[in-house]
Amino acid sequence: MSRELSAGAPAAAAAGWAEGFLAGSGLLLLYDDKLLGLADGWLAGLSAEVFAAVLPALRRTFGEFTPPERRAIGDKAARLDGSGSPPAAIAPADDDLDEDRAAIAVRAVAAILGLRAASVPAP
Repeated sequence: MSRELSAGAPAAAAAGWAEGFLAGSGLLLLYDDKLLGLADGWLAGLSAEVFAAVLPALRRTFGEFTPPERRAIGDKAARLDGSGSPPAAIAPADDDLDEDRAAIAVRAVAAILGLRAASVPAP
């Protein structure tokens, strides 16, 4: 995605690529902070004229997402700064994450997905 949305790519082609890549699924942007950050950085780098030119493709793309997906993406995008960095994770002050229990869940999911055990942190 970073290559396709780079400054060297024509904006219209990049917008078309993004439209195809995201076709019908805002979940990609919702659950992959790096992709959302890349899209934000690309959009922030467009001039006003280029942004206006690619706006129809962007509207088609985001118009296919469900209202809850659009709302959730908007909430995450509100924490972005246009730098292309992923949104900052904000944990509540009263977050009682039990890292040992979380590690057990991560290992279980890794096993289900067939990931190597070495790539999963131990408690």
